[in-house]
Amino acid sequence: MKRVFAILAALVLAFQLGTVRAVAQDLAPLTLGAGLGDHMVLQRGEPVVLHGTAAPNERLRLELGEATVRATADPTGRWRARFPSRDAGGPVALTIEGDGDRTLHASDILFGDVFLCSGQSNMAWPVSASTGAPWPGSGPDPLIRLLQVGHATAPVPAEALTGDVAWQVADTGSVPPFSGVCWHFALSLRQDPDVPLGLVNASWGGSRIEPWISAEGLDGLTAYDERLALLARYADDPRAALAEYGAGWEAWWADRNGNRPWADGADDALRWDAIPGQLDNWQTWGGDWTRLTGMVWYRSGFELDAERAGQDATLVLGPVDEVDVSWVNGGFVGARFGWGDVRRYPVPAQLLRPGANALVVNVFNGWGAGGLTGPAAEIRLEFEDGHSVPVDDAWRISRVADGHPAAPQPPWESVGGLTTVFNAMIAPLRGRALAGVLWYQGESNTGEGRSYAQLLERLTADWRRQFGQEGLPFLVMQLPAFGAPHTAPGPSGWAELRDAQRRVAANEPATGLVVTLDLGDTFDLHPPHKAEVGARAAQVYRALRGESEWPADGIQPLSAVLEDGVVVLRFAPGQAPLTPLGAAWAHGFELCDAGGEACRFVPGRVEADTVRLQAGSGPAALLRHCWADAPSCNLVGAGGWPVSSFELVVSR
Repeated sequence: MKRVFAILAALVLAFQLGTVRAVAQDLAPLTLGAGLGDHMVLQRGEPVVLHGTAAPNERLRLELGEATVRATADPTGRWRARFPSRDAGGPVALTIEGDGDRTLHASDILFGDVFLCSGQSNMAWPVSASTGAPWPGSGPDPLIRLLQVGHATAPVPAEALTGDVAWQVADTGSVPPFSGVCWHFALSLRQDPDVPLGLVNASWGGSRIEPWISAEGLDGLTAYDERLALLARYADDPRAALAEYGAGWEAWWADRNGNRPWADGADDALRWDAIPGQLDNWQTWGGDWTRLTGMVWYRSGFELDAERAGQDATLVLGPVDEVDVSWVNGGFVGARFGWGDVRRYPVPAQLLRPGANALVVNVFNGWGAGGLTGPAAEIRLEFEDGHSVPVDDAWRISRVADGHPAAPQPPWESVGGLTTVFNAMIAPLRGRALAGVLWYQGESNTGEGRSYAQLLERLTADWRRQFGQEGLPFLVMQLPAFGAPHTAPGPSGWAELRDAQRRVAANEPATGLVVTLDLGDTFDLHPPHKAEVGARAAQVYRALRGESEWPADGIQPLSAVLEDGVVVLRFAPGQAPLTPLGAAWAHGFELCDAGGEACRFVPGRVEADTVRLQAGSGPAALLRHCWADAPSCNLVGAGGWPVSSFELVVSR
């Protein structure tokens, strides 16, 4: 009998174990959070916070090196665990044990300094297209690890990064496509061979600053209230929010132009001409189209039978550069930003009719190639039954007067929207500690320098709050010179933005300025000198940490005072003597009236940390330095770095 009971007990135990294993197989996946995994670098000297997903209420045992902690997933399956801080070193392994004998492993983990590199195309610019040797004398460095964040947007903060995002060891395959500024910054910091470095590149060419700031970070700036509210509605009901945006766009155009070219039957609202070539980038059409940046209307049509007119369809508009707004029979169907991305918009059956149908598209382009780029034969309506109807290839166009302002973009847009890039590319990284942030952005906000300073202050405060590090070092790469050299005083959107960057660095704690005024290119928005930019950023980072006497916020002007017909400009001490390169006098200075409209060049006599400028009888209410997109300036500090663009009120 005892033997029978033993056999029964063994059978019950085997059944229970089998049930546990079966249940374990059905459990929600055991995962690590965004940007965590093999080869990762965790911030030294800070508590290590790991997170991920598991089954609801699942109990976990985590072992990181020799440290062990336990955690329990919440009812939604999210878990978070905290390990004590560690000094630089590694590698170690991570093992996570859950219910049902299931485990998760991550290997080759280092502890060191982790930097987030972000911004637009000059931060994204790769090592392979940059000057400077990509390797130290010993070749690839296994103690530098790289994490490339893919382009993505989201209307609300996301928990996971988009795509297959994984840490890579720095080698001849991973480094060439990585950010040149970020990589050369790391090389310049590798003086201490015992400190591994982790580099996270989350950048997007053409992006404005607004989409990189969270909704909380923009809260209180009344200029964004309506668009943030529309973004929140979009998260709940995209179709209704899109219709609301379309109505707003139509009102914006009608208020300024007094017509409605998209309206059904409004063929005479504009003057329509035949396209002077194939449907393509309009700059290929020759003549005054060659360099056009601005807005163009397109009009065409298509024929439907009664059967197709009663079905929902999808408009396949093909690639567009860069912003389109589209209507079918006067009904708004979609709008999107993108450099050559294919547009596909749902068209409800109620907008369609048997016989002739009208398609109207407005395209705005602010840089380079523009328009509906075709080919015309690919533009069509697709129906659920697989049938498609081509759009007539006899397109007509109407060019909007040069200088017409761009329309407001939808807040859920990518590089021109609000908070969507933060939500998808930065928010998933929250919860881990950083050693610093490198920010190289501003080209897409030039001309808005007066408001940019406030936005940059919001960004730095927002990210420090999001990462839970009040004193997180923030390095701002100042815009370089770009464009034709200036020959006369005048307004400059680039100088305004440089001055905004300078003022934020001067006023915000733990914020450094990397001056790159001398590293630009007259004809290239993307100067290749990323090795020098990275080296300067490393120098500024050391200064923020108190490891260098270099001024972390650049060579800052302190005051400009009019004394007996001479404007005396004083700089912060520490970089004397200032030097006018190649000349006896410093040039690039302007004295202006209070409105900055009447300005004249004035040479400066340099004395240690002071510059004296003869005011004469002209206006001297404002003092400007290097006030041009591509200024001609020669004043440098003791370390040879240039003095930034700036504007100061002259006191008396």
